[in-house]
Amino acid sequence: MLSLVSVNIEGRMHLDRVMPFVKEQQPDVLCIQELGEPDLAAFEQAIGGTGFFMPMMRIPENARTAGGQGPAVLGVGIVSRFPIVRHAVHYYHRASDTTPEFDSATVESKHATQNLGVLVADIEKEGALYRVATTHFTWTPKSGEPDDLQRADARKLLELVAPEGEMIFCGDFNAPRGGEIDALFTEHWREQIPAGYTTSIDVSLHRNGQKNPDDFNNLMVDHLFTTPSYTAHDVRLIFGVSDHAAIVANVERVG
Repeated sequence: MLSLVSVNIEGRMHLDRVMPFVKEQQPDVLCIQELGEPDLAAFEQAIGGTGFFMPMMRIPENARTAGGQGPAVLGVGIVSRFPIVRHAVHYYHRASDTTPEFDSATVESKHATQNLGVLVADIEKEGALYRVATTHFTWTPKSGEPDDLQRADARKLLELVAPEGEMIFCGDFNAPRGGEIDALFTEHWREQIPAGYTTSIDVSLHRNGQKNPDDFNNLMVDHLFTTPSYTAHDVRLIFGVSDHAAIVANVERVG
């Protein structure tokens, strides 16, 4: 059994909540979205593990303080208390050979200035090998309704991860449960988040949550998917950690 936590931490906006939560949970593996590259070491220390970082974007200097994002490079990370015997990065949208400077002016400019991908880690625990993957998927502006950019990235993502075979796949997918993109993903993977949860957005901490709380009622956008060789137990969402709820689960190999 592998204990897992996955959470979008919104850069450094919520570290005063996220770090104590992680230290208390002490998961075997921690998947983080919107992680600042220099902060990987702090999370490694928090659970006594090692990890890998996948860069996605570089936040412009004049936006770091106002947005609370800091530091310059944001991406996703995986940290494990057990040996990572292999890791891989698969970019389904590559804006640049380097880490591009993020332009938030329009939907199109946001997409054109990010390297969007999947970080994969093979983790060995007590003689069993677990393949864990995480992503921060393509964003859309209209309450999670898909657009052509997201549709194209979803098809490319499926194509790139198919050779990885059996896996545990978690993260912020920006695709609400029951929607078009989620339906595409659940053709290939099983959703392990219990149906009783209707949203994974924490309106008390989200920057727009207090203004428009009703907009977040049906935004179950953070997911825990598995292929047939894995199943998950005791899956729950923990609110009060970041602007997204943290996913907490125990994952078992069944094949």
